Amino acid sequence: TDFNGETKEFPIEVVQFNPTRNSIRIYPNPGDGNLLNLEFANELGGETIYISINSANGQKILARELIALPENVTTKIEILNGMKLTSGIYIVKIEFDSKQKLFKYIVF
Repeated sequence: TDFNGETKEFPIEVVQFNPTRNSIRIYPNPGDGNLLNLEFANELGGETIYISINSANGQKILARELIALPENVTTKIEILNGMKLTSGIYIVKIEFDSKQKLFKYIVF
């Protein structure tokens, strides 16, 4: 209903989200520093992915390299593997397919 009392009906439209080739997420964020997952909709089959975590002042905390699973598979990886990060802000850098993505990771 409008401010003058008029109404108008609109059709309902379904919007479907399909992750793109480079769709990546890290979670939980913020986290407790014990667990950090990386998940991506994988159309990067067989490509090498480089992951690094740096502290806010630039100190490298972790560096890993992995090979992506075959195409059309959503890949989930636990990045920290038993490490415990202290409270603070970290930069997670993911490099693949000649591209780079940066994420801010907050540990409470």
